[in-house]
Amino acid sequence: MAYSLGYAQLDALLAAAEQSGSAAHVHGQLLGVISVQDGACDDPANTLLTLPDGDTGQRLHQAVDCLYRETWQALDGAGVGFAMLLPDDSATLAQRAQGLIDWAQGFLHALQLQGVDPLRQLDSAGRSALDDIRQVAGQQPQQVAEDEEELGEVAEFLWIAAVLVRELLIVHRER
Repeated sequence: MAYSLGYAQLDALLAAAEQSGSAAHVHGQLLGVISVQDGACDDPANTLLTLPDGDTGQRLHQAVDCLYRETWQALDGAGVGFAMLLPDDSATLAQRAQGLIDWAQGFLHALQLQGVDPLRQLDSAGRSALDDIRQVAGQQPQQVAEDEEELGEVAEFLWIAAVLVRELLIVHRER
């Protein structure tokens, strides 16, 4: 899935608005919000960020809201159109590994902020997937991957775990 806003563009908007966290962190948070609210969040930008007044805050607000809608639409159905927003191949291996860490931390942070209780809302497979995401979130870039192939495997593993957690939260909510 190609989002209308790239990683570098969102990172630049976040920096201009003096926001901490990377584009990967924000996108992980967006999936966390989507996982709990299933696309029903009216104002994801204000839910996740403290936006400054003025043009910079407005541009960031629009960008995050658009990314939220695009991410939610990519997850429609089986979720195979969903992709994590991460640094592109021009970034170093360490930068891309940090992107995976940031994304995992953002996802976990959003679940925590929304009061997800893994013991009550997830089965053992979901809790295991969440533990795997926590493991990635707690690593240093050099621990995530030693080469391109391993980085790709970790990214795919993280994608599968996050989509599984989302699906299980939706199933729990529908009961």
